[in-house]
Amino acid sequence: MPDEAGIWIVGLVLLLAGVVLLVVGRKQRAGTLRRNRLVGLRTPQTLRSDTAWCAAHEATAGLVAAAGVVQILAGTALLVLRPTGDGAIAAIVLGTAAVTVGLVLTAGIRGDRIAAAVKEGEPGGSPD
Repeated sequence: MPDEAGIWIVGLVLLLAGVVLLVVGRKQRAGTLRRNRLVGLRTPQTLRSDTAWCAAHEATAGLVAAAGVVQILAGTALLVLRPTGDGAIAAIVLGTAAVTVGLVLTAGIRGDRIAAAVKEGEPGGSPD
């Protein structure tokens, strides 16, 4: 039988992680996520210029935001449903982790490819 406090902690962590991902995704879509040391798709291709960074992040914003929505839904499910079995909690957490990792990895791969295609010096720095 899972501990009530544990369900609350895991649920709130999932909610917080989801909100962070959603905010990052929105900043990506708006083009306001600047190169930094903490957040973003940090590959050699995306870090080579502001143009490459912006192109990659604008193109992958939907995937990052979707990962945030998945986290928020999972956290809400834990807090509302309060599963009684450890297996149900593990299924929610592990399923959420798998989907989130898949979305973020897909964003990273796609973003890296888009950044690699950016040709510096072109108007708008748009990818091929």
